[in-house]
Amino acid sequence: TGSAADASWEPATPQQEQREQKRQLSLCRIALFGLAGPPLQMTGNVAAFYFSIYLLEVARLSPAYVSIISFSGRAWDAVTDPLIGLLLSCTNTRFGKTRPWILGSSLCGSCLFLFMWWPVAAAETQAGKFAYYLLMHLVYCTLCYHIPYTSATVLLSPHSADRDAATAARIACELLFTIVGSAAFGAVIGSKRIATECGNFSTNGTADMLLRASEERDSYKLAAGIISLIYLSCGIVGFLGIKERVASVRDSSESFASTLRRIGEVITFKPYVALMMAFLFMSLGIQ
Repeated sequence: TGSAADASWEPATPQQEQREQKRQLSLCRIALFGLAGPPLQMTGNVAAFYFSIYLLEVARLSPAYVSIISFSGRAWDAVTDPLIGLLLSCTNTRFGKTRPWILGSSLCGSCLFLFMWWPVAAAETQAGKFAYYLLMHLVYCTLCYHIPYTSATVLLSPHSADRDAATAARIACELLFTIVGSAAFGAVIGSKRIATECGNFSTNGTADMLLRASEERDSYKLAAGIISLIYLSCGIVGFLGIKERVASVRDSSESFASTLRRIGEVITFKPYVALMMAFLFMSLGIQ
C-alpha cells in the first residue's frame, strides 16, 4: 500500500503552487478585517464607563433604575448571543454568511448607539425615561455585531496562519480604538459636565444652569455621534473588505460529545486563557 501511495504521489506543479499562493490573505485584506473589529470593544467600554454617568447626571434617573439598565444589558447578551449565532449559521446569501449581518448590524447599531444618548421629550417622567433607555439599551445589545464579525474569522481562509494574522490585526485595532474612542468621548463631554463645576455659576442662577444643562446634553450627542460614525465606518469596511473563502466549517458527522471536547480544549489552551485575561483587565482598567 505504501509503495502504491508513493507511486501515485506527484510533486505540485507550478500552476498548483500559484493557486495555493493566491489563497493566502493579502496584507490589505488582513488590515481591512482588523479595521472592522473596533465597534464591540469601543462602544462597550464607552457605554460601560459613561452611560451610567449620563443616566444619573443628564437623564436624571434614580440610581436604582440605572443599576437595572446596566445589569439588564449584561444579562440580555447571554440570551441574544446564542440566538444570533443560530440565525447566522442558517444564513446563506450571495454575499456570504456573515457579511450581510455585519453590514446590517453596523447600520442599526450605530443609530441605536446614538439614540441611547439622545433624550426624547415624550419621556419626562422617571418611569418614561427608564422605559425608553432600557428599551434602547436592550435593542442595541440584541444586534450583536461581534457575533458575525468574529465568526467571519474561520471563513477567511483555510490556512491557520492567515486566520492568526487576521486575529492579530483585529486585536491590535480593538486595543487602539478602545483607547481612542474612550479618550475622544471623554474629551468632548469633559468641559461641559455640570457636576465638575458645582457652585461656579454666575448670579444669573436658573438661566445659567439651564444653558449649561443644554450644552451638556449636546456634548453627549456630539460624542455619541462621533463614536457612531466610527462604528458605521468599521461595518462598511468589514462588508467591503471581508471575503469569505471557506464555504462551510460545519461537520454534520461530529457528535455533541466531540463538540464539548473541542470546547474544553479551547478554554484550557493557555495562550487563549492569557488573551482573555488581558482583554478582561484591559476593559476593567479603562472602565
